[in-house]
Amino acid sequence: MHIIEVGKPYSETRTTWPDGKVEYNFWQNEHELRFFFSAPTNEEINTIRKDKIEFGLFVLQPLIVLVYKFTSYKKGNPKVVIDGDAPYSIHLVPEEHRSLPIVPETENERVLLHIRLIDSDSGILKAQKAVSLSHEFSVGLTTAICEQSEIKFDETEYATKIKKLYSEYPDTDSMLKHSIYTCTGGD
Repeated sequence: MHIIEVGKPYSETRTTWPDGKVEYNFWQNEHELRFFFSAPTNEEINTIRKDKIEFGLFVLQPLIVLVYKFTSYKKGNPKVVIDGDAPYSIHLVPEEHRSLPIVPETENERVLLHIRLIDSDSGILKAQKAVSLSHEFSVGLTTAICEQSEIKFDETEYATKIKKLYSEYPDTDSMLKHSIYTCTGGD
């Protein structure tokens, strides 16, 4: 079994990815938000490791979108360092890695989201941390994934929903404002 560790290759089978690629996935029973940056800066590395993260969730079946905004508060001044969104479909996860999440039942149960920054040129993991999502957000996300698994996947419809979302909400702030669920990582 491959151990994911900072300073080591993220994958045993792949060493490069497109620069700027961001993915949210639920696969192999783990929620993961991956950032692939070419030669990540110290600011980006420290942001992933330490800074506050706001999350939003859009569900427009067959589309689920995780919205994120990392904000640094150096010297008391907020500065957004990384923000954006990551569309998701369980149908795009390879079947051998596909599973359904458990929907949290009690207030104490939450999704643990693993956040990883990978150098897209070398495949080396540069930073990682895990944050919990609020109970309400966790229930919304896991329920949406389970419901999505029951829907017949149509790639054209999926792409159309993404285009519609971006035309109605062109930036991260508008997406966060209109998300059905929001939380701060660690809630």
